[in-house]
Amino acid sequence: MIRRAEGAKKTIFFEEMYGTDITQFRSTGEVDSFIEGKLGRKLETKRSSSNLVSQSGDVFPEGRYDVDHKFRRMLGLEK
Repeated sequence: MIRRAEGAKKTIFFEEMYGTDITQFRSTGEVDSFIEGKLGRKLETKRSSSNLVSQSGDVFPEGRYDVDHKFRRMLGLEK
């Protein structure tokens, strides 16, 4: 088994699934073309929306919280 650099771990699934070595590709376009050839059709892109990632790229929406108030509320000391 070939050990990959830390950032390359994600390619192992691709390599096993398609029986190829990711280093033979020079661009995302080449990977897309390869997969399209295997599938026998064009890849479909879909627009997705998620509350997890905001438009500005933040993983979680920014917010301000009164942690003390939330804690007291959780304990039933405040409403």
